[in-house]
Amino acid sequence: MRVRRDPMRVYELLRLLGHGLTEDELAEFVVGLADAAGMRADTIIDDRPCSAPVGSEEWRLNRAWIVSVIVSGIVRVGRLALLLPDAENGPDGDAE
Repeated sequence: MRVRRDPMRVYELLRLLGHGLTEDELAEFVVGLADAAGMRADTIIDDRPCSAPVGSEEWRLNRAWIVSVIVSGIVRVGRLALLLPDAENGPDGDAE
């Protein structure tokens, strides 16, 4: 039996990591991290075109899929600290 993954769960994961951002803010935040993870966000977005109206369920699922691909890439290259809200300067948010 094939299990279908729910891309919307990526927002739940990010909230568990400490983000208090809205879904829209989280999506913008993650897409902005793609460069730091060595990924091309524009290529990922182009690979998943969506003609559904902005804000519709299909559009939100499509955007969540894009966000989940970027998050997976960040984790794969070992840069999970990019996703942590207080990890800018060091593991605990303190300057090293």
